[in-house]
Amino acid sequence: MSAEKPDFLYHASPNRDLVELTPQRKSVRDAFEGKRIFASPDKNFVTTFMMSHIKPFESGFSNGVPWFAAIEEQFRKEDVGGAVYHVPADTFVTDEKKGLGNKEWTSAVPVVPTQKDIYESSLEAMIDHGVQVFLMDEMTFKALQESPIKADILEVYKSINQQRGKNIKEIKYV
Repeated sequence: MSAEKPDFLYHASPNRDLVELTPQRKSVRDAFEGKRIFASPDKNFVTTFMMSHIKPFESGFSNGVPWFAAIEEQFRKEDVGGAVYHVPADTFVTDEKKGLGNKEWTSAVPVVPTQKDIYESSLEAMIDHGVQVFLMDEMTFKALQESPIKADILEVYKSINQQRGKNIKEIKYV
């Protein structure tokens, strides 16, 4: 079953000054896919991609809850905020068998955003949008990367949301 195409999608970047989004090969889900622009109908989750310039990071959904994890020292050093761009969905397609399924749409042609929301801090944007943020030491992060079920580690690790008492959502393996 194919997802119903929304009227618009969201794309996030640490760059606040994009006038046109152009297909790139920064993320690869399929060796034959070619250059793509990635966007999502989920504005909450897309805020995580304001930090896509740091490597490594992990992100995803557990029991429908968006989450983001990174090494704390690196994250705090490189959090420059960014923008969430609103883009028309007409040139985007989704493949529910790739990546994040219907949470991830791609376009092979340039797209001009119709609006943008600016954020001074990626951390604050994610927390405000209900993303559960996990900033950890290198050893814990490595264990997360190696775990086949990320929620096993995340459900016992305290998120920044929990530490602040803001927009807390339970991460669990279902």
